[in-house]
Amino acid sequence: MSNRSFNWFIVSAMTILFTTMLHAEEREFTYKIKSYPAIGDCQEVAEAIGDTFKAQTKVAPIESRCTDVTRFGFDIEILYSAEKPLDLITTDPGMTQLGVSSAAFDSADACAGQLPVEISVFRAQTKLSPLLSYCYQEDSFRRDGWVARIDAFGAATRRPYLTGAILLEKPASTDLTGVRDGITARLAARGVDVRFVRIRDAGLQGDLSMLYYAAAPFRLELTQHVKVTRREECEEQLELSRQIFAEAPSSPLSMYCASSFVGGTYYVMAFYQNGSGLREVAAPERYVRYGDCMAARAGVLADHRSRLGDKVMGALCSLQDEGPFDNLWRVLVIRK
Repeated sequence: MSNRSFNWFIVSAMTILFTTMLHAEEREFTYKIKSYPAIGDCQEVAEAIGDTFKAQTKVAPIESRCTDVTRFGFDIEILYSAEKPLDLITTDPGMTQLGVSSAAFDSADACAGQLPVEISVFRAQTKLSPLLSYCYQEDSFRRDGWVARIDAFGAATRRPYLTGAILLEKPASTDLTGVRDGITARLAARGVDVRFVRIRDAGLQGDLSMLYYAAAPFRLELTQHVKVTRREECEEQLELSRQIFAEAPSSPLSMYCASSFVGGTYYVMAFYQNGSGLREVAAPERYVRYGDCMAARAGVLADHRSRLGDKVMGALCSLQDEGPFDNLWRVLVIRK
């Protein structure tokens, strides 16, 4: 065999080996589409979506198949082979934690009317063209809301994220609209485009869900600052809290008084983007009455500031659970 033939043989063998290793590393993944509008034949719709998937991702599906026809619509799966899952950019990432839902609308008409706007926002924020977009009803025993689902594959400049929180107390000092508007406005000032904030009352607890566009995700943190027994006490602590936490590294998105769903207790609550950055440290002294705690608050605050200087941001009064039979008041010193 000549050197030229031998070199060609070696190159060909290495190419075959590399190709074999490349394909051996690929795995099968599934792109799932649930409750797609039931218009036409389900399998034909699946194949049409598979064609669009191929055009956008440059990956040919192994199979595009209809898996179910339900009262909610067509369930479809696109199977494909790749080294890792393709990056799906979607306004419907699913329930990422208990109580967090992509459902933003109460009716099909409300969702359909807003969908063109959401598509325009999706294009502007992600710089991607949607592979599909539609409204579907969430199959949930708790709410059955409507979801505006928009999907694309690719490298997004900004992407939609879903977050939320469980509400064990309901707002008492402001209505739910005030809580929603506060979160939306303050995040907008920080460059976050909030598409919806939805708060639901679900018996002994509620939940908040939020969809937003950003360059990176963040944690929506719900913090309980103070526990009191009367509405007027809560209002007084709320005003103090607003003054103190306005100077926090991350100021509150929304701060309000809340009452327990079973009644009898009030709380100063606040939503934060990743937390306030401050700490609450209970002073050692205990008081039987709220008034005694408030009378002592200024002195406790002055003492801590004399020792710690500008690390001390303020002080609040809160009922503390000291044991099964003792509920005593303590001064909470707010520190950096």
